Order: sequence, then structure tokens, then C-alpha cells
Amino acid sequence: IAVGVVVADWWIRQSAEGATGADPREVHRQSFEATGLQEPDEDEWVMEEVQRLMYHIMHLATIRDYEDERIGRINDLEGEAEAHGEKRGEFREEHQEVEDLLGIDLKLDDEWLPLLVDNIGIWQRQSSDAVAAEKALADFKSAQADLLSKLNGELGAFNYGEVDSAEIAAQSIEDLDHRQSDHTAAISERADGQRQIKHTVEPGLERVTLERTVIYERLGIEEEEEHRIDDWLSERPEYLRRQNALVEAETIREDRKQSISGHEKYLELEPVEIQQRIAAEQEIADRRDEYSEKIAGIEHDIEAAKIGHQLSNALEARDAAKGRLADAREENCRSVVGSLLTSWIREAAVDRSRPEVFRRANEILVRFTSGALQLLLDDRATPPVFRARLGVQPPRPVDQLSIGERVQLLMAVRLAFLEYAEPARLPLLLDEALGTSDDERAGTIIDSVVEIARQRRQIFYFTAQHDEVGKWVARVEGSGVPLKVIDLAEVRRFAAAGARPLHIAAVEASAVPAPEGLSYDEYAEALNVPGLNPADENLDGLHLWHVLDDADFLHEMLRKNIRTWGQLRTLIEHGGAGMVEVSDTRISQAAMVAKAIKAACDGWRIGRGKPVDRAVLQDSGCVSKKFIDELSQLAQDQEVAGDARGIMDALEHDRVTMWRKKNTERLRDYFEENDYLTGTVPLQPDEIRFRVIAAVTEGIHSGQIDEAKIDRIIGSLPFGTE
Repeated sequence: IAVGVVVADWWIRQSAEGATGADPREVHRQSFEATGLQEPDEDEWVMEEVQRLMYHIMHLATIRDYEDERIGRINDLEGEAEAHGEKRGEFREEHQEVEDLLGIDLKLDDEWLPLLVDNIGIWQRQSSDAVAAEKALADFKSAQADLLSKLNGELGAFNYGEVDSAEIAAQSIEDLDHRQSDHTAAISERADGQRQIKHTVEPGLERVTLERTVIYERLGIEEEEEHRIDDWLSERPEYLRRQNALVEAETIREDRKQSISGHEKYLELEPVEIQQRIAAEQEIADRRDEYSEKIAGIEHDIEAAKIGHQLSNALEARDAAKGRLADAREENCRSVVGSLLTSWIREAAVDRSRPEVFRRANEILVRFTSGALQLLLDDRATPPVFRARLGVQPPRPVDQLSIGERVQLLMAVRLAFLEYAEPARLPLLLDEALGTSDDERAGTIIDSVVEIARQRRQIFYFTAQHDEVGKWVARVEGSGVPLKVIDLAEVRRFAAAGARPLHIAAVEASAVPAPEGLSYDEYAEALNVPGLNPADENLDGLHLWHVLDDADFLHEMLRKNIRTWGQLRTLIEHGGAGMVEVSDTRISQAAMVAKAIKAACDGWRIGRGKPVDRAVLQDSGCVSKKFIDELSQLAQDQEVAGDARGIMDALEHDRVTMWRKKNTERLRDYFEENDYLTGTVPLQPDEIRFRVIAAVTEGIHSGQIDEAKIDRIIGSLPFGTE
């Protein structure tokens, strides 16, 4: 501090002298006197001067440090600039080398070079990808050529033409798959036939051969003399008739002899009467001689036939006739197959040629009616006409449908045309559609509209009737379709006080009892399920209970008004699988059971004619009004069950009193001529079971049906007294 004070004092003194040539202290004192202020103490003045000096010195030192730092930074930057200049020179050399290598003149600023490099890299990668893609394409073409060559080699064995595209290959493979399926079916049918021959035909032939041998031994003839049996059989009715007449005449004669010998009163008869009786007896005697002569002639013919060649000639003629019969049967089979194939091709071609609107209308109608109603086009009529089929009934004109069915048909057709013509799915407007409908038709219309709404189409229904609003609300609730009721009077702020209260009157639907713990058989009794009708060749009317095995699922189908196998099958075939929500496995199982039922019914009908009812008996012309009620009741009996064979058996055993025998033969002829009575022996349950197993062998192996189910089906057939 002392040194600082001395230096400061010196510096101040020198500064003052240099400036004015006067003593700084004197100057300082004078300045304070001029201002009128009190002069500060000398020591205080010195300290203030020292502080200012120190601050100045420190400021100068700071400035000197900043200057040194700036000079050092400048030196560093100059070194870096020199290094960067050298690096820039190297980059320019590399730039020139790249231009020489690429053969291009890159007249770009340095800041564009990274973008150029990135684009070149992208080009290189895409070029590599293009080369790889071309190589892959070449490999694919080579593989395609190899596969086509291999496929042509494989298909050549099946007489297919040259395959040169994927489309033709797919068609050929699909056709080959169909041929394989047909081949498998043919093998199965052949195996079925072989098993039937082994288990049915061959045992039957052996039994018949044994019976024939016994007959030959009893008659004392050889097999080569078979024609003698035919001759005897042709003569037997006449021989028996005459023999009976002879026995009857001899009996009468003996009776008369005894009566004459025991009763002399006959001697008192008039000669004319006696002569008449003698003439009668003589006539009988003459006829006896005639019979004896015929018997002798027949015996002579038999002896002559034993030593002749008539039997061998007849056998040769029979074999030739069998050959001609086999040829005729083969030709007939070919004609039938050709006719069926032509009919099927025609129907398929007609179906494909029909407009899309018609097919869509049929699909919508099937969904509306749960598969019960179908729309058909009879193009064989002139002009073509629309027809409708309800269930298993034959097609009929549209004007013969009920009003509710015609409403559903009309809505389906209109909706199909709407979908075909509209550019987008537009809302559907209905105005007072239930105004003239009863509850049944109203329910049908509402259900149809709900089904339309399920296809994601908005529906506007306008009505001024509160009961109609109630019907819509009651019917739509629980269907899963959103519903909103808008009161236009309230929207327009009209007075609602006088409006009638809403009356919700539900459109009654047929109640379906729920299983509620019942077994499947008990549930059938609760539903009053009808039994199998094997006389009906069409299974579309078969109740769903027969083809399903789940009571809950059956209840769900019945609630949706799907009651028959024909409805479910039609619904699935026409795109209604989403409506029933049924799995493919359940459908395939039901189809396999239906196939087994059809095979069982087909076997049952062998040897059994068409069912006989009151109408058949009336059409025969053999049953009078006196007996029609009794015979109709007989045909309905559980033991007969409409079987013509049972009816004839009852008539032959005099179960119908006062019935004339000649009418029995007339009725038999009518039954035989109209296929109510056949000469084939009906199949037994074991034989039918064998046929069913052969028909559903594939389903048994896949687990879709078991033999217990088959036995249950056969047990449901009406075998009557058999």
C-alpha cells in the first residue's frame, strides 16, 4: 500500500505538473474553494486516487489478456485455415479422380455433392434390385416351364391337351379332381354291388339252386329236361280244373248211387227225369274219358320229350333270349343316362344364362322365407313364366301363392332390381305397408324388412297408425337390428296431448317349446315330430330332428322358422349361411345323416309298391261305396300302413265280410298295373342296413355318422307285420 501511495502521489503530481505546471495539491485545493465545498482530508484524497488507479490498472490488464487471447486464436485459425486448404486440395484431387472414373463433368457446388452421392447410391441399390428381380423372373419363368412340362407329362396319361397357361392348368386339375371323385364313387358303387352280390345275390342263388335241385329230384328229371316243367306248369291249371271236375262228378255219381240204393222213392220218378239224370251222368262219364285221354296224351308227350332234343333247343333259345335281354338293358341304361345328362346340362346352361337380377331375387326370397320358398323360371313355356316352389310341393304359378307369400316374392324382386340399378346402397322408403294386412301377413312383411336391414340398408317406414308402430317395435326388438321411432308431430311441435297412447301389440309368432333339460328323444315328443315316410322319394320335407343331434341347435333353427332339411339345405346353397350361423362341420354331418336316411328309404321301397289310400281305392273302380270306408280304414291300419300286399292278404283271408272274390283279382290286377303291388321280395332290415353302410362308408370313416345312428334310422322305418 505504501509503495502504491508513493507511486500514486508521484503520478498525480506529474500529471498535474504536466497539465498546468502547478502543484496538483494546490490545484485541488483551489477547485474546492471555487465550488464552496469543504476540502477533503489529504489522506482520503490519496486513497481515492489510489483506488481509481488500481481499477484502471486492472482494466488495462484485462484488456491485455483479451488481446493476447485474440492473437492466440488468430494464430490457431491461421493454422487451421492452412490445414483446411491442404485438405481442400486433396478433395479437389479426389473430385477430379471421381470425374475421370465416372466419365462425367460434375459442375456442381460442393454443397450439392452429398445429394449427388446419395442419389448415386440409391441408383446403385435399385439397379442391383432390378438385376435381382430380372434374375428371379427368369428363374420363375424357368420353374414355370418346368412345372408345365411336368404337368403336361402327368396329364398326358389322362388324355388332356397341351397346357400352356396357369388358367388351363387350373381347369385341367379341377376337371381331373372331378374325375377322381367320380372314379372314387364308381369304385364305392362297385364295392357296394360286389358286397351285395356276395351277401345277398349269391346266397339267394345258392338257395334257389338247392330248391331247384330238390324239385328235380322229387320229379325224377334231370336239369336238361327243364322244359318239361314249363310244359307241365302250362298244362297244370287245365289238368287241375278237369281233375276237380272229374272228382266232383264221381262224387255226385256215388252219392246218387247210394241215394238210389237206399231210397227207392227215386224209382218213382218220371222217365223223363230219369233220362235227364242218366244223360247228365253219361255226360260226366264222357268227360271223364276225355280227361283220361288228355292225361294219356300229356304222359305220351312227356315220354317223347325225354328222348328228344326239345329241352336243349329250349335252353339254347333261353340263353339267346337272356343275351338279347342284357343287350336291351344296356342300351336302355345308356339312353336313360344320356337323357339325364342332357337334362342336367340343359338346366345348368339355363341357370347360368339367367340374369343376375333373377338369381339375386331368388337368394333374397330364400332368406325372407328361411329356405321355404324358391323362385323358378319355366323357360319351356311360351312365353316363359315365373313359378314358385313351396317346400317339397311341385312348382306352381305365382298367382296361386298366399297373399303373404306374394308380398315376400314382390319385395324380393323389387329389392333385387334396386340393388342391380342403384349406384350405391340407398335407403328404402315404405309407406303404410301394413295398412291392409292381417297379423300373419304383417309379421311376414316386418320379418322381410328386418332381413333387408340386416344387409346394412337403412329403412324408413311412414305410418299414422299407432298400432303399426307397436307392431314394428315389438317385432324388431331382440332381432339385433337398431330401431328409432320419430314422432313427426312432436318434431313439428304439434300438440301431443290429444294423441292416442302407444299400444304395443306384438305380432304373434308360432311358439316353439325349449328343450329345458329334455333328452333329444323327449324333445321330439314335445315337438310332435312326424316319423319317417320312406314312400316319399323327396327328403326336403324331412323334419330337422331326424338329421341333427343337438336339441339346443334344433330349437334355434325352429325359432327361425327353419323346420325341414329342405329349408336348411336351400338356405345354405343360396347364400343364407350367415342367417343360420351354422358351422360347415354341422352341415356336413346333417348332410351325411340325410344321405343315410335316403339310402334306407330307397332300400325300404324295394319290393314295396306305392302307398294305397282312399283315393287310390276309389280310382281303382273295384271298390263300391259299400266297402270304401272299410277298405280305407284297413289301408290306414298300423299293420297294413298303406301296403297293397297287406290289403290283398286281408282280403284273401276274408277280413272284409261279404267281399266278392272276383273283385279281389280285379283289385290285384289294378295294383300290379299301377305299381302298387310288385313281384319283388321286400328287403329285410339287415339287407337295408348293409345298403346304408355302403352308401355312407366315407362318413363312417370320417366320424360324421356311426352305426348306432344307422340302426336308429332303420328302426324308424315302418316294417309293419314283417
